[in-house]
Amino acid sequence: MFSGCKVDIIIPVFNDPIGLKRCLLALEEQLEAFPSCGVIVVDNGSSPPVEPVVAASIPVRLVRCETPGSYAARNAGVAESNADVLVFLDADCVPAEGWLLNGLKTLLGYDGPCIVGGDVRFFKSEKPSATEVYQLMVGFGQEENIRERHFSVTANLFTRMTTIREVGGFNEGLLSGGDKEWCLRAGEAGCPVVFDASAIVYTEPRKTLMQAITQARRVAGGRYVMLESQKPGEAVTTSRPSSEKGLVDKAGFVLGHSDFGVGMRLRVFGVATLIFLARKLETIRLRLGSKMERR
Repeated sequence: MFSGCKVDIIIPVFNDPIGLKRCLLALEEQLEAFPSCGVIVVDNGSSPPVEPVVAASIPVRLVRCETPGSYAARNAGVAESNADVLVFLDADCVPAEGWLLNGLKTLLGYDGPCIVGGDVRFFKSEKPSATEVYQLMVGFGQEENIRERHFSVTANLFTRMTTIREVGGFNEGLLSGGDKEWCLRAGEAGCPVVFDASAIVYTEPRKTLMQAITQARRVAGGRYVMLESQKPGEAVTTSRPSSEKGLVDKAGFVLGHSDFGVGMRLRVFGVATLIFLARKLETIRLRLGSKMERR
């Protein structure tokens, strides 16, 4: 199945040398079985640059992309590659054993073109904060995104180079939500997204409230930009961002979660409320004419 198939793993990174090093170390054993598999690290303007981290780990091709945003960085990685298969992985993700093999099997064994999204799971601390517990309760949602919303996050995505060439690159005008926009474009071109529960990567949940609010503002900004870029008369059934549950729904979900004590559930609901408000305020800020910030 893999004979003669060239594979490149593209990893964008911005000011995360620790995460990148851990990611590359986790790839070492998996790459031993795939001599035709390369790694392209795209430094998206890190300060200081990531060269020392890359040099201390597995051999990679290093690309520098000064255009802000992970989607611009991924496009730069694609431009550097001549592989048959492209695998997108985030620098803060740690691939589980068998991740690469399982994802490639699903992609190359599918009857026709497809995009494969592997599972994304959270690490769990021994004594998680209320913010971390909220993220653990909600989960990453990769399977739900694929099965119900028809897109995979680029933290764990497998595709063919021919699909990229047919669909085009990622929208560099988006600082969030570009993975959804690209997958929906691919779906319109007849390339479905397939979930692979066996191609697993792990990532850290946000552990502080400020980290979670920063993430929430970025996601809200991405949704707003996608909606505003909707062309007049264009169908919104696929491109419109999914509606967010209100505070009443969040209260029922969090306070009814029996895995944690009442005190923790109350603190988690407080976190959920502040994150909810941060999203709403970010949308208002953008509607008033402010520009989306890189975070």
